[in-house]
Amino acid sequence: MAKRGTSCIFLNLEMAQEQILARSISRIAAQQGATIKAIEILQGYNWTSLQRAQITGAAAAYREEIAPRMIYNPQGVTANLDSILGYISQEAQRAEAAGEQAPVCVLDYLQLVSGTDREDAATVIKRAVAGLKAYAIKHNTLVFVIMAHNRESNKTGAVTMEAGRDTSALEYSADLQLALTYTLCMKRGNQKGKAPDELTEDEKRKLTLKITKGRFGGGGKSIDLLFNGETMTYTQTVKDFEAVQDYDGVRL
Repeated sequence: MAKRGTSCIFLNLEMAQEQILARSISRIAAQQGATIKAIEILQGYNWTSLQRAQITGAAAAYREEIAPRMIYNPQGVTANLDSILGYISQEAQRAEAAGEQAPVCVLDYLQLVSGTDREDAATVIKRAVAGLKAYAIKHNTLVFVIMAHNRESNKTGAVTMEAGRDTSALEYSADLQLALTYTLCMKRGNQKGKAPDELTEDEKRKLTLKITKGRFGGGGKSIDLLFNGETMTYTQTVKDFEAVQDYDGVRL
């Protein structure tokens, strides 16, 4: 989205800024024809001459095409909900004062957000959903919230709208809910569906992205993907997903 001109705030509560950047550069390098793991990008002291050239090229593309509109884990922002809401509100006001669109916000992931000492996990999540929804509505922008699945879903691999952990508020408030699961865990036709712990490492690369809730339609539709963990990329395996145009005319 940042590459297409949309300002984004990406708050990852489980990884450092350097780790996220390494993943982005690994993905760009793959798009440029190279195969470099994120962990290798973090180990600059071990780079070969070829790797250095490939990483430098990918980093240059990131700096030019994405960095001007992407904020990863801004300094001073913690996992505390009030810290997060205060920051994104401040950035929205700054953007709008400059005549720009308020940033899209991505939060990874919801269950790591903390609240006050008196709030339990469910209460914090409920307040987070309300605050982020209010941000999206007030500033006419988007918020993407990544969440952890509950224990039962992790055990069976089944994904439904209720598969999140302590996320009933999100189930009711979200306009769109997507779920990513192992393809071979799904029941399809004569396919019974395996448990996640029965899958081989190669089988775990086969994933399905499913719309579990669509306020404006599309519920139940899915798309199969192949995940490459080395380059952090997903490839569509069946080319039957119809391309559409967004408001900028960019094909998705």
